[in-house]
Amino acid sequence: MHHKKLKISLATLFLLFIFIQLFQYKQYLDIKLDLYSSYGTMTTEKVQKIFLLPQQAQASYKAIIAIPGLTATIDKCSFLQLPCLHRNFITVPIQGAANPATHSIVFHIPEYHRWLYKLSNFNYSLPKSDPKNNAPSVMEGQLVIQTPFTYGGGNILQQAISIGTAYEGLLGTLSFSKQGYETQQHIDADLIDNGQPTPYQFARHHRYLGYMQNSGIRQIDNVQSSDHNAELKHRIPNVDEVYEAQKDTAQLDQLHFENYVIRAKLKDVSTCKEYPSFEYNIFYINGKLVRYESTQTDQTNCKTHYISLSRFENGSIDTFRHSIYNNKSNQMHYAEWHYLCPVKRYSVLGQCVLPKPNDQEIQSIEADIHRIVKWFEPV
Repeated sequence: MHHKKLKISLATLFLLFIFIQLFQYKQYLDIKLDLYSSYGTMTTEKVQKIFLLPQQAQASYKAIIAIPGLTATIDKCSFLQLPCLHRNFITVPIQGAANPATHSIVFHIPEYHRWLYKLSNFNYSLPKSDPKNNAPSVMEGQLVIQTPFTYGGGNILQQAISIGTAYEGLLGTLSFSKQGYETQQHIDADLIDNGQPTPYQFARHHRYLGYMQNSGIRQIDNVQSSDHNAELKHRIPNVDEVYEAQKDTAQLDQLHFENYVIRAKLKDVSTCKEYPSFEYNIFYINGKLVRYESTQTDQTNCKTHYISLSRFENGSIDTFRHSIYNNKSNQMHYAEWHYLCPVKRYSVLGQCVLPKPNDQEIQSIEADIHRIVKWFEPV
């Protein structure tokens, strides 16, 4: 009799599980992207074309229960190589509906697949057109939606979003129809005001900023690079080792790009904890300075200075930073000025504690740059 009751109980639980799954099977998550702003080299023509192309995304579903051979795979785990079960994933294509008039895209995503699988994550990239055959392809830089990793996550229904590459993309608002999902993307630093309601307003930067950062110029097809390690080994005062000394030039949109990069170590003549850095990243467009970064250690006081200057296309200043790291106390002091300081007092790391650089400071930076660039010229 006891076994009979147990069988009835197990059968009842199984039927209850099937009933719950049938009820949940028709539940959906709606994701809406309102992409009303752009950055980088994204043009109006490119934007219009994006919203006329098919909007393809991928949804991944994870098995709710582990059934060997059906929803799970038997594997060996841990250093003891003991048998264990890995729940399977299923990936399903999702078609979005785009509205070219409002620059919005909506995805209607089933939360369950085949009863036994629940939505785990969702991936979307902006479509682009292949110039060779005009066939739709995918732009780098995915938007990833997932179930929360931490307790209490997934309770934000609307947030600012950026989709695209380091060089161009779209900005706007991401909206969820229900709680329980989140994206790890955070772009608060690009918002003009962190507390603003939608539609969000985003900070602007130089159109070609993506090519100035992380050696982006080297991704241009016609880039020409020259190595100057040997020459700068003899031209940098008190240098110990030159890791990189490279000049890159390229043509893009009928503009001439120049990038000078130095990564070196000076001879250690002090008792500072950190080795003395000597780094530069200088970027010109059509002979005009648009970005400058330097890292130099003053061995007399064991302080490393991080200085950077970014300009807009018209030559006005976007951002100026001068942060100082004390090698003895292991403390970093962040300080900056940017064009939004009159409106937005706080950035990610440093408050607007620096005044806007005056002409004398700019001239000092440009004199330092002129000295560095001459090292790359033939003797």
